[in-house]
Amino acid sequence: MNNLNAIKSTLFIPALGLISLVLVFSTDSNLAVFLFINNISQYTGETIWAYITLFGDPFVILCLALILINQFPRVALTIIPAVIIGSLLVFPLKNSINALRPEFVILALEFHTIGNPPSSPAFPSGHTAGIFALATLFILNINKLSFTLLISFLAFIVGSARIVVGAHWPIDICGGIIVGWFSAVIAFYITKNWDMTPAHRYVLISILLVASIALIFRNTGYPQAQLMQWIVVLLGILVTIKHIIAYQYSIIKSD
Repeated sequence: MNNLNAIKSTLFIPALGLISLVLVFSTDSNLAVFLFINNISQYTGETIWAYITLFGDPFVILCLALILINQFPRVALTIIPAVIIGSLLVFPLKNSINALRPEFVILALEFHTIGNPPSSPAFPSGHTAGIFALATLFILNINKLSFTLLISFLAFIVGSARIVVGAHWPIDICGGIIVGWFSAVIAFYITKNWDMTPAHRYVLISILLVASIALIFRNTGYPQAQLMQWIVVLLGILVTIKHIIAYQYSIIKSD
């Protein structure tokens, strides 16, 4: 599948975000949908959603993508520019729109909060943008309908978790979906002619080590998910050590 057809295969993602955004605005249901989804944790417990929302953290996304460098080298190669592009889009949008998060609009007794959601502007959701960027990159590189449906569903669950934990409105998630897709497509286009040379692989693994170390000290705002955070850190460090040893061995062997 060529690059254009690959991108076309992901168009349902921004379409989903845009249609949902229009529906929420046209029906004035942002608050009602937020309260409905936010109430889910009363039946499932808090911990599972703290774990799920962690997978939208940019450092966790970097670690996950780079840990899978052997299985999905193109995703690992593209995820860094995608995260950078996403950040360059998300933060200016947040500051220019300056939308208030639920905690500043709704009384604390009327909804449920998990962890310590940030107080920065709400729209769009950075966690949702990150996870949908990663999902889009996977879909762009793996042309399988079953995989597309699975990865899209998982990304949607991570985005929905931002509502369950009380950090974002539904419209923030819609905006995050669109931004995530856009950043992934731009990164995919930029890197389409990049080769995964041993040197590139070594650079990526070095970035994985930096991301893993940063994640050790990162306050994600969700202490309930500390165990999962440490698991990702440990995997990142172990994979880094493995690849560095393999790279050094290949240099010695070539000499």
